[in-house]
Amino acid sequence: NSTLSFEYSTNIYLQMKTVNQFSAYCNALNHLYISGGEMPNNEVTNSFIRLDLNEIQQNIFVPTQLCSLQKKRYWHSMIFIPEKYIFIVGGPNETDVELYDIDKNISRIDSKLNTERCEPSLILVNNKFLYAIFGFQLYESFINTIEKCNIHKRTRTWEIVEYKLNNTPTLARAFFGVSYVSNNVILVSDKENENDLKPNYILYPGTNNDSISEEGILNSRSSRLFAEKFFIPFTEHESINLAFKSGEPKIFIINNENGAINELCLTES
Repeated sequence: NSTLSFEYSTNIYLQMKTVNQFSAYCNALNHLYISGGEMPNNEVTNSFIRLDLNEIQQNIFVPTQLCSLQKKRYWHSMIFIPEKYIFIVGGPNETDVELYDIDKNISRIDSKLNTERCEPSLILVNNKFLYAIFGFQLYESFINTIEKCNIHKRTRTWEIVEYKLNNTPTLARAFFGVSYVSNNVILVSDKENENDLKPNYILYPGTNNDSISEEGILNSRSSRLFAEKFFIPFTEHESINLAFKSGEPKIFIINNENGAINELCLTES
């Protein structure tokens, strides 16, 4: 195993000045796509950038400026839909969903959410339904509603998911990392501190109604844990989530077949 790192200067790579913690990221076809963000002067940007991961492994750093987003965005999310599309979803005061065509380098307004969602967790179920799970409203609070969209339709519309709770009195409001396991969606929650542990859930997609059950708490020694939005597949059977904000760096490894989660703590060695 090896660690890949690369340092750059924004004085040389001017387009990278827009990249920060308010940007959205997704990996697609061995490229990293980065969109939006908030500039130091609080201006929101519609920048869209691509990095070639093969080039970075060869110590080559050439950011490519893509077409601008239709909307300026921050606190939003992105997801790659094989083999050629990226959906851009969410952000403060924003319900328009954009669709980016990788082949044509074109972004267009595709559909509209029912609810403003900052940092929603996105997951594709059965290669058909795109889910926007929870999120929060800026300066308000987390929300516990879910929307889904049939991406196979020519004219796409989002509908609020009417889900029922199994052995779960209420849903904790939090950031959730998501992973698609055995036709179900595992939601791994974050935590603010040792006294604010949030439960994990399993979402069972159904034909008419979805259901959600509570699946216990993932114990972590970290002082603060952010299960940021999605798990990244890295083998045929496992996905990883770099779920740390501060404290001891963590890696979660999830088995995509049975949902088992293992926690690794990184050290300087």
